[in-house]
Amino acid sequence: MSDHTAGDLNAQATLAGLESLFAPYGNVTSVALSHPGIVAEFRPGNVSDTDLGDVPKPALDWAFGVELGAVHDGARLCALVFPRFSRLEAFYAENSSLCGTLVTGWHGAAAIWLRAAGRIPRTFAVDGVRWCSEGTVLVGCPKQPVEPFLLLAGEIKVVDFNQLAWAEQQ
Repeated sequence: MSDHTAGDLNAQATLAGLESLFAPYGNVTSVALSHPGIVAEFRPGNVSDTDLGDVPKPALDWAFGVELGAVHDGARLCALVFPRFSRLEAFYAENSSLCGTLVTGWHGAAAIWLRAAGRIPRTFAVDGVRWCSEGTVLVGCPKQPVEPFLLLAGEIKVVDFNQLAWAEQQ
């Protein structure tokens, strides 16, 4: 248990809820909001052009995050990040292999979680989507329940990166 959550029953409950979503593929830890490894769209104040709504901002200088890149059964934990719901919807529709996978949100950005197989590129952005194979994605606030950050409950599926359809390919 993180030192941040010691004695804080709300934070412990949130952490337990988040751990159940990411186990056994990702490790949920406390992350300073100033940490340089946080994926750009999840850094405080970094997303201004969004239609994903306003999730309550943490009243603290830390939050719960999941570091990308962990390997489990030959597949690497990665995330597809979207600042616009319309782009998330379109990408999800173009990629049926993602149907039913976990989707989380944080202050105007959403992440589709997957375990990537095959050739896995470094982080890049194209057409309103950021492919993230490294870095930390914020997933929860210790003063809030899990639900405001959970956009779609689901498993974290194995998806071959080469099978993903990107809008510029069409």
